[in-house]
Amino acid sequence: MHKETQSPLSKIVEDAHVLISQNAPTSAHFYLFVDVFHKHYGTKCIELIIEFYVRGLTIDINHLENKRHSGALLDANSLEIHIANTFIKLSSLFFKSDSKVARECIFSAFSLRPTPKRLAALKYLAQKLLRDSQNSDSNNFSTEFSSSKTIKSDGFTHPILIDGIKNVSNSILDDFVTVLENVRDIKFQYNVFDWKNINELDNYLKLHEIPPNESDVEISNDEIYDVDPNEIVLNEQRNWIKKRN
Repeated sequence: MHKETQSPLSKIVEDAHVLISQNAPTSAHFYLFVDVFHKHYGTKCIELIIEFYVRGLTIDINHLENKRHSGALLDANSLEIHIANTFIKLSSLFFKSDSKVARECIFSAFSLRPTPKRLAALKYLAQKLLRDSQNSDSNNFSTEFSSSKTIKSDGFTHPILIDGIKNVSNSILDDFVTVLENVRDIKFQYNVFDWKNINELDNYLKLHEIPPNESDVEISNDEIYDVDPNEIVLNEQRNWIKKRN
């Protein structure tokens, strides 16, 4: 109907909120809405996409905590796989456009379900961000930390809150950061981890690596949004080697 009447995007987003609020949705409803919206509008409605991801993940994380507390370990394991895969899928929205957001999504997936390929993607993104930082103006650091988005009420800083995401409100960003942090190992929560020490993640992988599960999404799946981060990593490495030679 909206397509036929050429409704403005703001009206479509408004109606989506009404529709989803009138139906007691599962997390699957939110993810289905995201897929439909992305197919038709891409990232033009990025705030709605992130909001629905956050709401879906919140439902799933609450289920995960309940299963853990009740000792339903098989169900908890399935939910961990599902939540980690959801973060991987979300990361693909930003892999080309916002390395910092992509890294944070993959970091949460890695903390929950550590795999070698997820670690490789994290190392690539960390190196890319370091290069970008070194190439940026020297005053960017002080500018970032004077931003009103930098510090939450509890004094906690987070890369996503520092830089923000274009066309996404602070309240949605706060909720986004909350779900990202919620699933992480205590050593990685609240921005304690120093990305200069990324090799420490090798030890975490050795200690916590889980036997491969065919359900684990390794940042490469037909359902992911038109990007294969693993292939991007390989292409970037090939280009870098060519430049060196």
